Amino acid sequence: MKDKFTISSGDLSATVLRPESPEYARTRFDHSAFVPDVMYKGVHFGRPEQLDSSKPSTNGAGLCCELICPGAELAVNVGEEFVKPGVGYIVRGEKPWFFTDRAPYRPLETTVTVQDDRALFVTESEMRGGIAYRECRMLRAEDNRLTLNVHFENQGEKPLDMLEFCHNFVSLGDLPVNERYHLALPCVRMIAPDEKSHLTAERGGVTWDKAPEATFFNVFEDVQPVDGYAWRLYHDESRAAISETVDFAPVRLTVWGLNHVVSAEAFHHIALQPGESADWTRVWTFEASERWGVPCKTRDWRRAAMRMRDDSRRLMLWAAVCARGRHNSKALCR
Repeated sequence: MKDKFTISSGDLSATVLRPESPEYARTRFDHSAFVPDVMYKGVHFGRPEQLDSSKPSTNGAGLCCELICPGAELAVNVGEEFVKPGVGYIVRGEKPWFFTDRAPYRPLETTVTVQDDRALFVTESEMRGGIAYRECRMLRAEDNRLTLNVHFENQGEKPLDMLEFCHNFVSLGDLPVNERYHLALPCVRMIAPDEKSHLTAERGGVTWDKAPEATFFNVFEDVQPVDGYAWRLYHDESRAAISETVDFAPVRLTVWGLNHVVSAEAFHHIALQPGESADWTRVWTFEASERWGVPCKTRDWRRAAMRMRDDSRRLMLWAAVCARGRHNSKALCR
């Protein structure tokens, strides 16, 4: 079986890693729905986290999500396995797990069903320290959009308190980061970049004062829900752009990057009692049109929002089928 596959729709194609692909075998990012690259109308959007192999890296690339759940580690004793959602089972050490660690782990069991324009990842963990979960991730390509629908169930004996976010390691056709890039941030109320971050505030977002010479990072805590995209990256001299729309109220937004990549990250807080579940959606829209730097029209976002609601209903139905033990992968991927 190949370590990766492609889903596509028209001019859009996305490369997707299978869980436990040798291209990613670490413990930070979710091994399901890991998308190292997206191409739209000949433009590549996904980039590696780090180009210089001599520099520190957690081996991220393109669109890859992360679930942070410190309570899962604290639920077990030192020397016992804990569940790292999206990754697997890690033995708790004397020091807390850290995202740069190259810790050994035992992978989760995930069923993957692939069709031409979509892929479904279904994961059900074992119980460790009273922590267990089931997750369905559906990734679908449609026109110029890539949609990720997530259904997450707490099947353990203890509450779960998590943060989920997507590391969007992207650029616009490999254009280097400089003052011609712009990042619109409508979900941020007060845009006040750190002076050390190389970011400069402008109306509705940020730009760069110069080409960054080192890693830049900025945290925006004063955020709000918005009807359209949470962020949008565009360039003065390119017809390419990318934006992300979410159906939840972000609790923070961070911007990380280097001179070759920008990663805007909208954080989602999830709190679940035993037996409870949550559903959320992320939609990435890719542009390569004749009109440079122009946002999508309002009606496009309304249509996207309607699709989000429909997809959430389907995921709830799929999860119910899984719970009854009548999982049919072909039916779930329709």
